[in-house]
Amino acid sequence: MKGAFLSGKHMKHMVVLLSIAGMLTPFKGTGCPSSVDARSRVQLSATKRNYSLNHVWDKLTLKNVPSGARISWSSSNKKVVRIREHIPNGIWYQVKRDGRATVTAIYKGKRYRCRIIVKRETDDAVATPTPTEGPLDTAEPEPTDRPVATVSPPSSTPAVTPGNGGEGHTPVPIASSSASPEQQLFDQKIAGFKTRYITEDMSDYDKVDAICRFISYEFDYDPHVAGWFAMVVGGAGDCMASRIGVNRLCTELGIPSFICSSLSDHGETMVRIGDDVYMTVTGFKGEKPRNYRLYRMSEAELEGYLSRYPASARVLGLAE
Repeated sequence: MKGAFLSGKHMKHMVVLLSIAGMLTPFKGTGCPSSVDARSRVQLSATKRNYSLNHVWDKLTLKNVPSGARISWSSSNKKVVRIREHIPNGIWYQVKRDGRATVTAIYKGKRYRCRIIVKRETDDAVATPTPTEGPLDTAEPEPTDRPVATVSPPSSTPAVTPGNGGEGHTPVPIASSSASPEQQLFDQKIAGFKTRYITEDMSDYDKVDAICRFISYEFDYDPHVAGWFAMVVGGAGDCMASRIGVNRLCTELGIPSFICSSLSDHGETMVRIGDDVYMTVTGFKGEKPRNYRLYRMSEAELEGYLSRYPASARVLGLAE
């Protein structure tokens, strides 16, 4: 039949074409896998993590998936590890206590696991990730979102003493060898803050920012707790407790600060950094992590606060 067989010339052309096609086809032999394939493989940012301190924040992401992919996240033991915030293709979680937990991500029916082990703090504790990379929302909130103090500060307050950093607040108790369990817990948490949030090479601005993060990321809002000590021990407090906390931690780090104690100044503490005065706003309503504000005060705003709080100029070192 005509066209049933190829001539010798046509056969040579066909062989050449098949050879070229073979060279263009990717080789699927048993050689080494392509580095591109390895980099593009769907995987978690970590499959195992160890911690030695509680109340640590850390991030986990599923790599090499489309932005905004539908991923289901879960923790096998919420008493040890609790998922706090969802971010694009990942989560922020918090280490709550010692124990074991597995964080699982499910994507397109396949499970990806990260095993987390939390041990009690020891002298040879493993390195703990710093929470300075925690979820930070620096956007200025609307006035209606600012914290509202529903509990007044104590009706009886001590007089202002030079260097106390604020009005009407007693110093933090000093721990002793016979300290109560509550005092020991307080001291442990404050020591943990200094270890995990503060470094020697930090500027004063970075230290104040770390203080605001510590208070906002590790404590919930509770309108019935107005004291700093009670907030640290119990894990929650109102905007008065938060502004006292900013003042107390600034004092420990050698940074001048002043508590704006009026109920209308929700969560506000003034801080002197170099030649400028900054306003910190902490104590927003809701569960951790919470928002906070840190900004340099304008001359007009500062003048208004200095007139309302005459003692603030002396405490902040602004008095002539």
